[in-house]
Amino acid sequence: MLGEPVRGSLPPPDFYSLPGIEQARAWLRGSLPATPLARLVGYRPTQVGSGSATLTMAASPWLQFGEGTVDLKILIEEAMGVAVLTGSPPATFMATAAMSVNHFRPCTVESESFVARARVLNSGSAYVTAEAVVEDALGRAVAQATGAILLRAIDPPPPPHRGFAPVEEPTYPTPDPHHRPGPSDEFMARDGTLLDAMRGVLRNEVPEAPVGRLLGIKYLDVPEDGSGTLSLSASPWLRSRWTDLQSGPIGTLMHTGLSVALVALVKPNTYLGVVSQSLTFLRPIPADGRDLVARYRLVDRGGELIVSSIEVLDADGNRVAMGSQTSVLRERQRRGASAAREAERVLATVLFTDIVGSTLRAQELGDAQWRRLLAEHDAMVRLQLRTFKGREVKATGDGFLAAFDSPARAHRQRPGRHRRPRGFADPVRGGAGRDPGLEHGPRPRRRFRPLIRRPRAARAQGHQRAALFAVAE
Repeated sequence: MLGEPVRGSLPPPDFYSLPGIEQARAWLRGSLPATPLARLVGYRPTQVGSGSATLTMAASPWLQFGEGTVDLKILIEEAMGVAVLTGSPPATFMATAAMSVNHFRPCTVESESFVARARVLNSGSAYVTAEAVVEDALGRAVAQATGAILLRAIDPPPPPHRGFAPVEEPTYPTPDPHHRPGPSDEFMARDGTLLDAMRGVLRNEVPEAPVGRLLGIKYLDVPEDGSGTLSLSASPWLRSRWTDLQSGPIGTLMHTGLSVALVALVKPNTYLGVVSQSLTFLRPIPADGRDLVARYRLVDRGGELIVSSIEVLDADGNRVAMGSQTSVLRERQRRGASAAREAERVLATVLFTDIVGSTLRAQELGDAQWRRLLAEHDAMVRLQLRTFKGREVKATGDGFLAAFDSPARAHRQRPGRHRRPRGFADPVRGGAGRDPGLEHGPRPRRRFRPLIRRPRAARAQGHQRAALFAVAE
């Protein structure tokens, strides 16, 4: 992927003279062309406010490692960066100094998409601390991170902002990399160990993992003794808001090395779980196309817990980043009789609500008034849920996902049947639906996700103000 001409562009210099909140809102409105890194992996902002931001990213098959998992450092760093940006003054440069990530469950392409909700925890004189929580498409938390972001004045100051020109995205003969069909070759290790798979990659007998092809990460040797090296090209593709490389791709490089250091320990009947990672980014890395080299090693093993470390050097031999990881190694458990039971068929009704034109309305009202209006909306919806015996599954920021035991109760609770909060120019839309073919068993998710895609199809058939779908309880 990185061998192709770079797509996307960086903001013009005068853009940075705007206050941070105006910069963030410009990204949200699409007033600027997509950046190279956004075109490469596919993240985008869906909400910005004072000290907060929400970004989403599709679980593209090109983000997979050899064992089928997905790393989220790029999404996490971007979300925390935008949250901090909303409170920064004009002409301010931002750089991620450190990131600590706790992993709750493996992330795979079965998640379909990820949502990172970030907020500022503390603004100090030297740096700003932010937090991001990442959820999958089922609303489950998959990772939590905190980060320290340095702010400094841009010198010399940028010229005054001249306004936004109409965005004319160029047309390309192929989709952006993250939108392309996944690799058809067999890249995941099926037989033998992960160490055998790495040997096959170096002998060109096994294809590289998709994320390696996407970002340019390459194995330079096999970690027979728990130590080895990786490389990453400092490609202009890996830039976002600044001319230097973003820290997110460097974090993914370190994630790769910290986990690869342990592959010699992973046998067919065991699995490795990443508990936490701590990463430090020491200095900026220019996008000059030269290779970074990451040196990783197994540090210690105490029972089930394993610690590995890594350092990243630039092409001149300077240390630019370093990190450590705590992992747990467990034996795979056989499925019990309860997991092998036959799937039960149940009926569940779900209500989805959405505030019409919420982004535009929030910009018109301002953050403080919008938060008050949103609080009134949330209180009203929750009152209706209690009245009609519904269960709140998830609050989406400008809407709700709720479950009911009957379609009639969900229909009576729809926002269109009740008064809307004062100040909403348009009504709150909503719809409910059911499906008798839902499965409840060891893997109900395979029936869950296709039904979530139904709202667009329903509206195309004339249901302009409703979103219809059902899920398994």
